[in-house]
Amino acid sequence: MTTPTVNGILNRAIRAGLTAAYPFLKLWDSLRGGTRMGAAVIVRYKGRVLLVRHSYRPGLGLPGGRVRQGEDPAIAACRELAEEVGIEADPAELRLVRASKRRKIYEFRPAVEPSVAIDNREVVEARFADPAEVGELEPELKRCLET
Repeated sequence: MTTPTVNGILNRAIRAGLTAAYPFLKLWDSLRGGTRMGAAVIVRYKGRVLLVRHSYRPGLGLPGGRVRQGEDPAIAACRELAEEVGIEADPAELRLVRASKRRKIYEFRPAVEPSVAIDNREVVEARFADPAEVGELEPELKRCLET
């Protein structure tokens, strides 16, 4: 048996806090009319897409998150991509593939395979996968991957 490190204990505590807070944040947003905009990025490289598993909600998803007040959604998408998986992208490199009142989904096709780095706090898994093999995504995201 290994002794937990301070960083490991801290990571577990942060994951527990995110998991506990997530339902309340969703409820708060819905009580406010669900007006907060989100942005996500489909990172495609050689026929595969980058999927992430967030510590605070089940299933696989895309890197992304909330758009801050006054922030351009493409800039928010790039910020979230860098924060969650360590991939730097310029908003000009993104292509909008789906837009709704609540979320904008962009596509990013890097020239070389990007190096992925997760913090093991908010994001606990990140991997490239064949879109045909992805079964856990919500229907809207699956449709985006098929394009």
